[in-house]
Amino acid sequence: MRITDLEKFALEQIWRPYQNTVGYEKRLERLPVSLEATAESLKQDTYWSGLVLSRLRGMNRHRRITFPSYIHHALVDVVRTALQERGK
Repeated sequence: MRITDLEKFALEQIWRPYQNTVGYEKRLERLPVSLEATAESLKQDTYWSGLVLSRLRGMNRHRRITFPSYIHHALVDVVRTALQERGK
């Protein structure tokens, strides 16, 4: 899976799957926070970030997640680092 749209990736693969686990909420149509804040949230050692990064690692086993070399962003760095770690 080659990621060229970071906002779409963050929305569909990071925020929507874990949007709200306790009740009904309207589907997210845009990012609730900036891409930078998303990257910072994933760097935190929280239950949510653990779930998100584990899911991305699982997806990566079946369908390689890659980013073009021209995309330079903190979110890409966080995701790449997580994908290189084994079953943290």
